[in-house]
Amino acid sequence: MTLSELAKAARAKNDPAFGNIHDNRVDAIVHEVLGELLKEIEKTEEGEIELIGFGKFIIKKIPVKTPDQKTVQRRIIFRAEQPPNKPTR
Repeated sequence: MTLSELAKAARAKNDPAFGNIHDNRVDAIVHEVLGELLKEIEKTEEGEIELIGFGKFIIKKIPVKTPDQKTVQRRIIFRAEQPPNKPTR
């Protein structure tokens, strides 16, 4: 999926929220928002980045063994926020 396709899908789902914003501007906004998220992920060595109402990114260091050495890789996991449980009657 491209950023343009993502922006178009968001607009199709909730067009009134975008008002009269031109498609190119919506693409630019999506690009900037995801760019800021990427910066946060890149500067976080280990831990969590939580986006309230969306989910969280969990960043862990995982040891990796190769035949000649041991190294560490970063693993990035996304967990979507679950909708609150509706009370049963």
